[in-house]
Amino acid sequence: MTGLDAFRWVIVVAVLAGALWIGIGLMGEAYGSGPPHYGGTANMDKWTSPWPAVLLLAGLATIVVAFVTPWRSLGRGRRKEWR
Repeated sequence: MTGLDAFRWVIVVAVLAGALWIGIGLMGEAYGSGPPHYGGTANMDKWTSPWPAVLLLAGLATIVVAFVTPWRSLGRGRRKEWR
């Protein structure tokens, strides 16, 4: 594994961890930590669903991971070793 490959994997892990952390924070804020669905029922006129933001964040994280991860070169080195 070269330095660039290690850097790419660090970026992938950081993006996924960040997306997970923000998604969990959005869900916790929306649904609250009190009784079931406390955050959604306390101020029903001001409550909005967190799902659009979570799905947008997951989509952006997927796009970043797809562009950063060297999918085409993952198997090249291993194939050469077996020949």
